[in-house]
Amino acid sequence: MGEKIKYQLFVICCLAAVINTTSYAKEIKSLPNFGETVLQPKMRPELTSKALFSLRTETLAPYLENILIFDSQEDFDSLPYVLGFASGLNMGSTGDTAYVAGIDKSNNLSVYTLLGSGTMLTNPDTKESFGIEVHTIGSAELIELGEPQLLLITRAKSNLAVGSRLMPHVDLDLPSVIEARTPEKYITGRVISLAYRSVGAGHNTVVIIGLGEKDGLKLGDLLYAIDAPRAIEDAPRKKQVSIKPKKFAEIVIYKTMRKVSLGIVVSATRPILVNDYVASAENSY
Repeated sequence: MGEKIKYQLFVICCLAAVINTTSYAKEIKSLPNFGETVLQPKMRPELTSKALFSLRTETLAPYLENILIFDSQEDFDSLPYVLGFASGLNMGSTGDTAYVAGIDKSNNLSVYTLLGSGTMLTNPDTKESFGIEVHTIGSAELIELGEPQLLLITRAKSNLAVGSRLMPHVDLDLPSVIEARTPEKYITGRVISLAYRSVGAGHNTVVIIGLGEKDGLKLGDLLYAIDAPRAIEDAPRKKQVSIKPKKFAEIVIYKTMRKVSLGIVVSATRPILVNDYVASAENSY
């Protein structure tokens, strides 16, 4: 009898469990419909910087050039200009007083930037004009307004000549640290000029790139200088064999303008030349 009672109790417990489960299921069906939820694996973003490396501006400062681009020769020629020097010579330098014409007497400015001669920049592929390349070569302070105006040359990296142009003070506005990064999109272009028109640009030399803000280039973007596409003759098989371009230098952009940008060479295995190709680091080769 004892075993029979135990069996009956077991059956009763099982029936009670089924009844409770059915009741719970009915309660669940009465809950609001929150819609279907699809679970998918997701990548967790890493909280790390995208910078490839960093450059301290104070370390680069001795090598950086503040090169300006004027849209046309007419714009450049409209600037104030040097008539002569108090010394009576045709050249002036730091500490000399210059006679100047063309300063706007209503602008109340006292500091001016001295400019070198201008050079036209063109796209080697499309022949499009990038504008007039002009180097800043020093600074001066206004001593006296009149006819002519008198300026004291406070700093000059090279001699100033009669006819040299000047403009209200401009300077490089850079952060204390430039973070080198891969450009947001794949981009290619050319080196269109070298600082002071040198023959070749090596480490810590400034180059002008024929890419600018309109192309998406930004401060800190890293570009590679790459070999030009070329092919060699395979005479036995009577065919051309393409040579895969390779990078030979790295350039970090430190100033962008609408059509062009300034970059400093941070590494190079050979000198960079005018018309050399550049490409963004991503998918360059």
